[in-house]
Amino acid sequence: MMPVRLAALISHPIQYFAPLYRELACRPEIALTVIFCTRGSLAGGFDSGFGRTIQWDTPLLGGYSSRFIKNISLRPDPQRFWGVVNPAVVGVLRRGKFDVLWLHGYYGVSNWLAIATARSLHLPILLRTETTKSDKQGAAHLVKAGLMRTIAGGLYIGSRNRASYEAFGVPEQRMHFAPYSVDNRFFLRQAELLQGQRLQLRRRFGIVGEGPCILFGGKLIAKKQPQALLRAFQAVRAKHACTLLFAGEGELRPALEAQAGDGQIPDVHFAGFLNQTEIGAAYACADIFVLPSLYDETWGLVVNEAMNFALPVVVSDAVGCADDLVRQRENGFVVSASRFASEGADAIAALVADAELRRAYGARSRAIIAEWDVPRTADGIVAAALAVSGAASVR
Repeated sequence: MMPVRLAALISHPIQYFAPLYRELACRPEIALTVIFCTRGSLAGGFDSGFGRTIQWDTPLLGGYSSRFIKNISLRPDPQRFWGVVNPAVVGVLRRGKFDVLWLHGYYGVSNWLAIATARSLHLPILLRTETTKSDKQGAAHLVKAGLMRTIAGGLYIGSRNRASYEAFGVPEQRMHFAPYSVDNRFFLRQAELLQGQRLQLRRRFGIVGEGPCILFGGKLIAKKQPQALLRAFQAVRAKHACTLLFAGEGELRPALEAQAGDGQIPDVHFAGFLNQTEIGAAYACADIFVLPSLYDETWGLVVNEAMNFALPVVVSDAVGCADDLVRQRENGFVVSASRFASEGADAIAALVADAELRRAYGARSRAIIAEWDVPRTADGIVAAALAVSGAASVR
């Protein structure tokens, strides 16, 4: 039987998705073509969240079939609706003889051009979003609801994302689980290579002493509320010897440095931006991982990464993966986003004070994340593509 010809339209090469595309390219049931609307950070691009130019140091291309189409936007930017305008997508879909179109989200002019073209060709659409809210009001909701009623399949990444599909009226039989995953093999390999180097790695980041290291990884921006984490750490540090390491860059770094200095908070370190092959060093020297986001954290893939390093995790209830990856008092704690400075301090203090609890929670983290891997995500996408193309019944 011929493989299902699957066209995946995506704004730009993304470091988390490349391993998934390679996995799908190995599946005989699928003939994947990835269509990129922009080059993004492929050759180095400015990231407003990090506040610097970013060029990822792991391969984003290769191992799967892909092509770039011309973006005619006057202000190219994959984060803006009018920043991705690719009229060429119409011709690519019309000439490509594809069986299924797979979209990552519905944001961007080119996505809607692709949706209109797919409808004219009676091409089934698979939609994978990160949405956790249905926004049940206004014109935007009506447009999204109209789209959701016509998609052939919804690829949900976790519990909250599934609930958003349900809120839009997508029936259960049209939903397929494609878990949000990172390349577990890559991070487990890093963990193994760095095992036994904890002291050397801590010295690299300026950490002295043997107290537990609390790690934050991500952009230092308002929605992540790193300042609330610093206040929580201040309360914990007043009672326990421990260290806080910020791995990331962003507009709030000067304010955080001033907050630590003015408050005379000891043992606060800033690693700056760490690329994919560097971030493992931060995880390997850490004892606890924390993500205190206040809003719009639709998942939080850094939590997946940290769990591969057998770290207990403390996250706010605004973090999208909290319902799926963080089991309360099994591998960590979920605390209120709005009260993170106090509730987060209590959770962090419990872990800082008890090495055995950290070890047990960390082991549970690694066991949980083993089920959230790239091959399982690929399984879900393959099953969905077969189902909506009609190939499943034929096979």
